[in-house]
Amino acid sequence: MSFDIPSHIEPMIQQYASEQHITKSEAIVRLIQEGFTASHQESAEDSYAHLFTPERMRHIAKAQAEIAAGQGLTPEQLLVELEKDKAEWRATNKH
Repeated sequence: MSFDIPSHIEPMIQQYASEQHITKSEAIVRLIQEGFTASHQESAEDSYAHLFTPERMRHIAKAQAEIAAGQGLTPEQLLVELEKDKAEWRATNKH
C-alpha cells in the first residue's frame, strides 16, 4: 500500500521512527495502531459514562486507580465477599 504523507507530518513521523529505532513504514503502522487503540479506549469510556452520575464515575476512577496500584481484591477474596453479600441479602429478604 502506498499513500502520500502531508509535508507537515513527515518530519514528525521521521523523528518518531528515529526515536523508536524503526523504519518510517513501521512508524506509520505503529502510529496508526496506537491511534486505533486510543480511540477504542476513549470510545469504551464514553460509551458508559452517560449511564453514571459524576459521583459514581469518581468512585469507578478511584477503584481503577486502586486496582492499578495493586490494592484490589484477589479473585478468591472477591468470591468470599460476594458470598457474604448474598447471605446478608438473603437474610434480609426472606420470602
